[in-house]
Amino acid sequence: MTEKKENNAPRGQAIPRVSLGTSVFLLMASLSFFLILLCAEEAVLGMKQSLVLCAKTVIPSLFPFMAVSELIVRSGAASILGRLLSPLFRGLFGIKGAGGTALLLGCACGFPIGAKSAVGLYDAGEISRGELCHLLCFCNQPSSAFVTSVVGISLFGSYRFGLVLYAITLLSGLAVGIGCRFLLKKDDFVPAKKESQAEPPSGVARFTDAVSRSARGMLTVCAFVCFFGTLVACLEALPALSHVPHALSALLVGFFELTGGVARAATCTPPPLAAYAAAWCLGWSGLSVHFQVLSLCERTGLSFRPYFAAKAAQSALNVALLALVLHAWPSLAPKGDIPSVSLHAPHRAWPIWLCLLLLALSVCVAQWGKKHAVVQKIRQKMRKKRAK
Repeated sequence: MTEKKENNAPRGQAIPRVSLGTSVFLLMASLSFFLILLCAEEAVLGMKQSLVLCAKTVIPSLFPFMAVSELIVRSGAASILGRLLSPLFRGLFGIKGAGGTALLLGCACGFPIGAKSAVGLYDAGEISRGELCHLLCFCNQPSSAFVTSVVGISLFGSYRFGLVLYAITLLSGLAVGIGCRFLLKKDDFVPAKKESQAEPPSGVARFTDAVSRSARGMLTVCAFVCFFGTLVACLEALPALSHVPHALSALLVGFFELTGGVARAATCTPPPLAAYAAAWCLGWSGLSVHFQVLSLCERTGLSFRPYFAAKAAQSALNVALLALVLHAWPSLAPKGDIPSVSLHAPHRAWPIWLCLLLLALSVCVAQWGKKHAVVQKIRQKMRKKRAK
């Protein structure tokens, strides 16, 4: 009896509860450990393939945009562009116009440029922490080149269908962003905090600091790509996965990693089912992308429940929008035999360069407008109206 009393917790002391984040971490750690033990050879092969993917695709296509987005934020161009976008952006989302820069870069350049730009705006004091939480829910989207070239052309054999997927993914993201304006608590919108470290004294120092930050961010992205690439390779090697319906296995792989999910979804039959599975994967984006975003925001102290809820809502909305589009225009659905899966597609990245060109033109027009007398008079009138 005495031994039992000694082993029991003292009366009145509450048993500590395990948080949701800790539970997810323990689940991921246990799953990864057992998968790598069971599929050691596949884990090594998956790591090699992920390293090749990082060297040949991820770094060349992502690092320049990460550096450019950091330069845009730190040079002050984001605040200039924010003034142009402020009426529209604040009216739709209730966020300062500077957040429009993160949305444009995220939609044009893909993961995780939107999140990195949003965090850069928060560090620069352009947006508040609550606005950062809201902005992360919809600014981080797949790039046009990935959806149209890899998913559309290489996986489904239709550039037009790739454009449809890209359009509905952007539309569902914007719809989620508008919805979050009314669902997020206003108490969370605390004033922004400036960076603790001093601003670099010269333009050269700002440039080197932006490139260095982008290199560190690129290393983090590659680390998550390799980890989840290895995890998915082990998962696909499990014999039990072959007995699961193909569409369900595609969703399972897509839950962890986007590229593997859409590649598996493209082989589903019939073709409309493959299209819906790919739309869900694009809306959810995969845990690999989500943890990249979380690593970029680790210093902000944000709660990520709104972010995960927003991505879950976007995945469902993506499927619903695709169903409406295919019901109205059945000719847009992928037809016939889907080509064999190959992730090496023609790199049609013209939408990215078009968006970046429009962004550069907007900055130039803003700089010219600051010196123009007519624009100055209009701004003075608008300021007087706001003051009244």
